[in-house]
Amino acid sequence: MTTETAQPDAYENPRTWVPRISRLLDRQLGLYARLDELSKSQTAHIERDETDELLAVLSRRQSVIEDITKVNEELGPFRDRWQSLSGALDEREKGELRSRLEALESLVDAIAQRDDADRRALESRRQRVGTELSGLTRGRGAMNAYQKDSRGAGPKYQDRRG
Repeated sequence: MTTETAQPDAYENPRTWVPRISRLLDRQLGLYARLDELSKSQTAHIERDETDELLAVLSRRQSVIEDITKVNEELGPFRDRWQSLSGALDEREKGELRSRLEALESLVDAIAQRDDADRRALESRRQRVGTELSGLTRGRGAMNAYQKDSRGAGPKYQDRRG
């Protein structure tokens, strides 16, 4: 007769999980730093109206975001247990993890603010282009009114004053 031995909880001993969460947070910091660089590049391309370059940056951003999502999934079990896990940490460990989390929060905020400003700039540009196109359409309509029609007849409207 065999007895089953209970598997120790991987989250029970901080010496087991603190190095792992530290590595994941460091990876997350690196990814967000890369996303921050791409966000700055995105802003520059929007300001210079460089559409092709902007699209290339957006593609690279998507790849980084996919990597961030993967790391977030790995961090999920730690987030779910954070209340109980953080109670097992000494002050030094708490401080180290807190500083990583604060750095992440700072990067996320900076990226979000820049992205919001970029969104507003693109929307303003879209509205301006729409207004210009509308003006062109009206201008063409006015030009067509003063041209001969397809039957060779004279213009629909003429200025007879002079």
